[in-house]
Amino acid sequence: MKRIFILLCGFYLIMLTAACDKELFNLNKEAKEPESGDIQTDPGGFQLNAGDTVSFWVNATDPDGKSLTYKWTKQDGIFLTTSDQDQVTWRAPYRGGTYRISVTISNAEKSISRSKDILVNSYIKPTVRILKPHDNAFLVQYQTQLVEVEAFHDNGIASVALYIGDDFAGYMDASGESRYQMNWYVDNLAGDIRIRTIALANTNVTSTDSIVVQIEGVIPGKK
Repeated sequence: MKRIFILLCGFYLIMLTAACDKELFNLNKEAKEPESGDIQTDPGGFQLNAGDTVSFWVNATDPDGKSLTYKWTKQDGIFLTTSDQDQVTWRAPYRGGTYRISVTISNAEKSISRSKDILVNSYIKPTVRILKPHDNAFLVQYQTQLVEVEAFHDNGIASVALYIGDDFAGYMDASGESRYQMNWYVDNLAGDIRIRTIALANTNVTSTDSIVVQIEGVIPGKK
C-alpha cells in the first residue's frame, strides 16, 4: 500500500511539473498581432461624389486563432452601420475633399491599423471675387494695374481666367492660398470697361465675377 501511495505521488508530481512547464511556455511565448489585408470598398475605387455611400471591409485573421475586435473611425461623414464589425457603411459628407477611413483590429494582446483615403468630389460652384481693383474704380490709361482675385473650391481650383472687356487676357498666377494675380497694362480706350474672371474647379464646375472700372484717358505728351 505504501508503495502504491509513493507511485501515485510520483505520478501526480510529474503531471504537475508538466502542467507548470506548459504554462511557463505559454507565458514566454510572444504574442502575435493580427494579420490583415488592405481595406476593400464597394463600389471600388478611391473617389466618389458628395453624399454617396460606400461599404468598407477588411479580411483579418489571428495566427493563434484568437477572437478579433474591430473599431472603425472616420474624419467626416456618417457611419450608417455599427463600427465594431469587420465591415462598415459610410455616407460621404456633402463637402468635397479627401477623407480618411481607418480600422483598428485587435486581439487580446496586440492590434494593427489599416487606412484608406477617399476623394469626395463636390459639384457646388466655386466662390470667386475680384479684390483689386474695386468696382467703379478710376484707372489711368497707359499704366499697369494689379488685378487680384480670390477663388476657392473644396476640391481645389484648376484655373482662373481673366477677361478685359471681351478679350481674354490670360490665366492668373496663384499668389498664395486662394489668391490669384495678374498685371494688366491699361492700354484700352478711355471710358467704362468690364473686368471679368472665371474660376474653374477641379471638378469642372465654374463660377464668375465681374466689375466695371472707368479708364481716364491721357493725352500723349501732356502731363
